[in-house]
Amino acid sequence: MFTSANTQNDLEVLNVQVSQLYEPMGKALFVTVLNSSILVIVLWPAVERNFLLSWLFSIVFVSVLRGVSAYQYKASSIPISDVHIWHQRFLMGSIAASFLWGASSFWVFPAGDLARQVFHAFVIGGMAASAVATLSYNRLAINTFLTLSLVPLMIQFFANDANLSHSMGAMLALYYVMMLQSAKLTHNKYIENIQTRIENLNQLNSLNESDQRYKILLDSATDAFFLHDLKGKLLDVNRQACHSLGYSKDELLKLKVADIDVESTKPKINWNKLKEGENIRFDSVHQRKDGSTFPVEVSLGYITMDDKPLVSVLARDITERKRVEKMKNEFISTVSHELRTPLTSIKGGLGLLKGGAVGDIPEQAQEILSIACHNTEALMLLVNDILDMQKVESPDMEIEFEEIAVIPFLQQVIDDNKAYAEQYKVKIILKAGDNELYLNANKARLKQVMANLISNAAKFSHENGTVEIVVSRPDDKLIRIAVNDHGIGIAEEFYPAIFDKFTQQDSSDTRQKGGTGLGLSITKAIIEKHGGEIAFVSKQGEGTTFYFDLPEFVNDSK
Repeated sequence: MFTSANTQNDLEVLNVQVSQLYEPMGKALFVTVLNSSILVIVLWPAVERNFLLSWLFSIVFVSVLRGVSAYQYKASSIPISDVHIWHQRFLMGSIAASFLWGASSFWVFPAGDLARQVFHAFVIGGMAASAVATLSYNRLAINTFLTLSLVPLMIQFFANDANLSHSMGAMLALYYVMMLQSAKLTHNKYIENIQTRIENLNQLNSLNESDQRYKILLDSATDAFFLHDLKGKLLDVNRQACHSLGYSKDELLKLKVADIDVESTKPKINWNKLKEGENIRFDSVHQRKDGSTFPVEVSLGYITMDDKPLVSVLARDITERKRVEKMKNEFISTVSHELRTPLTSIKGGLGLLKGGAVGDIPEQAQEILSIACHNTEALMLLVNDILDMQKVESPDMEIEFEEIAVIPFLQQVIDDNKAYAEQYKVKIILKAGDNELYLNANKARLKQVMANLISNAAKFSHENGTVEIVVSRPDDKLIRIAVNDHGIGIAEEFYPAIFDKFTQQDSSDTRQKGGTGLGLSITKAIIEKHGGEIAFVSKQGEGTTFYFDLPEFVNDSK
């Protein structure tokens, strides 16, 4: 829950919390209306239509009211003293939405239709997972949503006599407990980050007043701080750095970054972007004095002192976050595996019905059957992508590399994806100057990367357009493969989230293209497993280029 705002600092924290809650509300409401509409379409043959329409109207009505409230909040200049009013409005809207999703388990639950019950559970489970990320700034809001949306569904499954229903109820109970724990940890982390941000900002505002204040700031920071030159020689550290690594300050100042960061040799840092003031953040691993290691989130900054370029580093211990992420990912993987079997059966059964295995289907039912088949395919794609994401992100995953001749490989990729591109009336062409290029990579995974990039480029190209695959050398040791389209481009405000999971541009032009929102996230993970980097450039209305750089494989035998 929110902290009581008795002091100016508490009001500042509350103000940031409310701002973070309202920030993603537009997208969250869109997803709410979309998911509720899909649920109604799938349940249409199995539930009384008046119930479905009245429930959908209630969801849309509450979403519109919440959207109006969010618009008023963003469009107005809110004095910090009035933040409580907007906090209460958000809570009322959130609780109303939570109640409606929970009520769906009694209002529109497809009794006697296990396949649609599973789909119902999958939709509500997905809404609950999304809510953890968006509502955890407020403990009351997230706990209310999880309880009101999941508990009624558990009751429905446990009330059924079927063994599979009981299994689903047990899985939902476990999911509910896991989501509550995840929400608690996420809330605590959010609050800690907000408080740290405010404290650091207040301290940074007075940093230049004296060297003593500079020292106090560093030593009181909860993150480890390092200052080093461009060669990696440590010049200054704070108390937390000494504490987390087990060294004294004098001992640390005799070391280099490579002595404590066991992944410092990886090509993660773009010095040009760092010099331009761009924030660079990545995960790494630090090694303590006793040889043990722990994961950290590293944030880099470029500064100058006495005309000398230096790098400032903030390193946060993320051991607990990694543990929670692993636990969550393992649970999602387990649930996805459990869903794959019933979804396969549902898909097969719908396919038989559509193919006429049980006789002619009325024309009206054919349309509903087509919708069900389409949504089942979408769910299967989502489950498969989730499982693929789990595989690629697993630290235990081993990739077998082989020597790949780049140009023949790309020609094969074009042949493999030609039929897909033709669906969108798009042609794929290859532009390459040097035929003697080789990579040391996993061919299957690299094909997956190219398929993801080409499919995105084809989907967002204009009819009769071209998708260009361009091979170049940004320097002597790297090979760059770029996939260029001349389509609708990417909105600038969407840039920071382009590689996030379950992310798609939130507009009608892109939503109608479909997809799970995992393709680019999987692509980025694969490229990073190969020791490479992926990025993009885009101009709205003119097109987008995604490119990745991989180390060139020098074949001395050639």
